[in-house]
Formats: sequence, C-alpha cells, structure tokens
Amino acid sequence: MSHESSRVTPIAMATDSGNDESLTELHSDNHSVSQTDVVLDADVTRTQSLPNSDKYSAGTVDVEKAVQLELHPEVAEGGWRSWLVVFGAFLVQAATLGHITAFGVYEAYYKEIRLSQTSPSAISWIGSTQFGLMFGLSLVTGPLVDAGRFQLLLYGSTILYATCEFTLSLTKPEKFYQVFLAQGLGMGIAMALSYTPSVIVLGYYFRTQKRALAMGIATCGVAAGGIVQPIMLNNLVSHGVSFANTVRYNAAVNTAMLLIASLIMRDPRSKADLTIKKAKVNIGAFFRDVRYVLLVVGGFGVSYALFFPAVYIQLFSFTKGLPQTFSFYSLSILNGASLMGRAIPGVIADRYTGPIPMIIAMACGVSVTIFGFLGIRDQSVGGVTAVAIVFGFFSGGFSSLLAPTFASTTKNEGEIGARIGIAVALGGAIPCLISPPINGALLTNEYHWNRPVYLCAAFTVTGTILMLIERAIHYSWFRRTKRQGAVRSFSPTENSSEMSAKMALEEEADVKIDIANRT
Repeated sequence: MSHESSRVTPIAMATDSGNDESLTELHSDNHSVSQTDVVLDADVTRTQSLPNSDKYSAGTVDVEKAVQLELHPEVAEGGWRSWLVVFGAFLVQAATLGHITAFGVYEAYYKEIRLSQTSPSAISWIGSTQFGLMFGLSLVTGPLVDAGRFQLLLYGSTILYATCEFTLSLTKPEKFYQVFLAQGLGMGIAMALSYTPSVIVLGYYFRTQKRALAMGIATCGVAAGGIVQPIMLNNLVSHGVSFANTVRYNAAVNTAMLLIASLIMRDPRSKADLTIKKAKVNIGAFFRDVRYVLLVVGGFGVSYALFFPAVYIQLFSFTKGLPQTFSFYSLSILNGASLMGRAIPGVIADRYTGPIPMIIAMACGVSVTIFGFLGIRDQSVGGVTAVAIVFGFFSGGFSSLLAPTFASTTKNEGEIGARIGIAVALGGAIPCLISPPINGALLTNEYHWNRPVYLCAAFTVTGTILMLIERAIHYSWFRRTKRQGAVRSFSPTENSSEMSAKMALEEEADVKIDIANRT
C-alpha cells in the first residue's frame, strides 16, 4: 500500500479552550475504509481485510483495532496476560493499601499497650505518614512508569517492604521514633514504589474496554487485605502471640504477595512505543485543564473523609462501649463492604455511565453517610454495623474509580501514568497526611467524636460540589461543540472514558502515520 493510498484527510475539528482537545475523523481517498483495517507501524503501512464494524461511523478508520493488532495476542485487551496482570495488581493492593487500612488495629493497640504514653494525634502520624508517602510519591512513580521503569519499581518495593516490616518487629515499647521510622517512613516509601504503578500499568493493557472493571477488580485487593489483615493481627495478639511475632507473620504474608506480583506483572509496551509516548507528555498542560483540576481538588475533599473511619472506627467502637470482640471486627466489616463497592460501580461505569458520573455518585454517598456517625448511640452494635457497611460501600467505590477517572481525562496513552500519579499525589497524599492527625487533635483524650465528623463532612460535601461543577462544564462543552457539528458519535452521559480512549487511539495513530509517511 503506497503512502498516497494511505493518506488521510481531517474533516472535523473541535477545540476546547481549556484542554486544546481535537477530534479528527479520518477518511481515505476511495471512501472504502469501513471494510479495511489500517495497521500502522513506525516502518511499514499495510492493509488487512476485516468485516464491517459499527464501532465508528462509516468512513472512519477503526483505530482501536489498528492499535490492538500491534500487541501480541496474549497481551491484547482482555487476553489471558491482561487478566494475569490484574491478579498481580490485586496482590500489590492487598499488601500495600490493604495493610494500611488495618492501621486502626495498630492505632488501638499502640494507644492501649505499646505506646500508651503517646497521644492519639501523635500515634496517628505513623499511619498518615504511610498514607502520605504512598500517595505523594506518585508524583515520581507515575512518570517513571510512563518512562518504562515499572519492573524496577516493583522489585525495589518488594525488597524495601520486607526489610522495613521485619524491622518493625524489633522495635521497643514506648519508643515512638523507632516505630515511626520503620512503619511510617520506611514502609510508606516501600508501598509507594508499587501501589500507584500497579494500577497505572493496567491502563496499558485495557485501553478502551473494561478499564474501570479491571482497575476495580485490582483495587478489590485493598478490601481483601483490609478484611484479612485486621482479623489476623487481632486474633494473633488476643491469643497471646507477642507483638514481634505477630508483625513477622504479617510481614511474611505481605512479602509473599509482592514476590508473586513481581513474577507475573510486566509492562506490555515496546521500546519503540515508549519512545513515541515520551515526547508527548506535557505536565504543565494538566494544570491548565480546568476540568482536571476540579476533579483533583474535589478528590482531595472527599478523600479527607475516607481516612477517618479507616483509622478510628475500631477506637470509636471501643469508646462506645461495644464488646471487644465486635470492635476487633468493625474494621473488617467496613473493608468487607468496600469489596462490593470496588467491584459493582466499575461494571456500571464501563457499561453505562463512564467513570466520572459514577465517582460523583459515590462521593454523594460518602457525603451523606459520614453524618451517620453522629447518630450512633452507646453500645449500638447495629448502628456501627449499618454505618460501616454503607460507608464502606461508597468509600470503596470512590477509591476504585479514582484511577479510571483520571485515566479517562487523557488524550494520549503516554500521559496515563503522569495524570494518575499527579492526581493521586495531590488529591490523595495531602488529605491522608493531614486528616488523621487533625482528626486526632479534634478528638482529644476525651473522645469528642462530633468534632472530626463535622470537619470530614465539610470537606467531602465541598469536594462533591466541585466534581459536580466539572460535570456542568463538560456538558456545556459538549452542547457547544455539538451545535458546531464537531462531535461525531459521543454521548454526553455515557462514556466520557470511551470518548477519551477513542481520542487517544486516534492521536496515537496520527503520530504513526506521520512517522510512516516520513520514512
């Protein structure tokens, strides 16, 4: 096929002042591309007969298939290799954030026994430092994944994680600085090296379909770890196992999960693909994208409230006079409910709404449910259970949709890591770093629970409003470009993720056409 016969003509263009977005339809000279799939490579352009496809309107190049055929069959979207990597990401999530969600167990144990002379606010800095580093270092790990350093990050995480958690078992009672260095600082850095990268890499396997589902299944590892690890820690300690041995058993389990993930997870991109992507990332443009900024700041507000139950629900149950056995399981109930929340909304987002409308629905649920903590009476097992289940579902859904939400805002696959990394760092690291200490200071040793609840409610309601404003801007842009005749077949309700994916694939195809024509 000559370069002339493969020439394409842009026939529609739309520009968004915030994003500088462009939508391009590609037509061939003979108007017969609806039955021809153009496979674009850096060195060669060829044709392959394919049946008619209704993925795009007649006369439009099926870029999704063109890009997918560059991948090996086992790596193509939905292949066995893709789902194996999802399982690896599940294990990473269980060992990292799944372990941190069990910090409520440590919080209660440290306050009652091991660090009894330390204030709740100071103890909470251990957990918040873990959270803050894990999310904050996404500013670094996200671009490193884009640059092809995923495997190096995963290996480094496994080694450092094992070293620091086993070191935690050697710390002495009432030695706050030892616990802080091993658990807060060391394990926080170790988790950061694998937590966000394990989700980002899924974006390279699932480009257009089932992305929210795949990322949702992976983040179910957080809920699974959050169910198993608190039960494991509580039962070992309550049956007379020493703190040192309890931590060692837990370290062995987490290290094993990271080792398995290191063996089965791979970055599917070729070196040539990485070279093309690297030159196209413009981080400064992210902050000129008003919609992206609104989502990040809105995510900050909602995320502030998510860490209150994760850190304090077990202590909350203790102070409300609930049986000790139930208090041990309160955190597992919360995380068990989040398991369903991480799976179901992802399916709905992929099939019907897109990730952004669905994450807003989850944010609304969090905003309403946080007030439920104010109505729980003393010794009310049913009250704590009900609030834990409902809050767990909505918080799990919100957390699982963060990555696909920010991935859906990109026009270029090479920006996925940077966009998710920056969003997680700014929208997740700061609130998780400041939320537990501030809430602990408001709580005081007299346990005034209404104070932190009101503050969390203010943050999450504000964040939800900002995300709703983003949707209003999106619909306004859609209607404006629709009137100008520049939008082809995208629906404003649906599929913001699919629209962004198609735009990304078309832009990628344009780059490869240009390379092929020049050679």
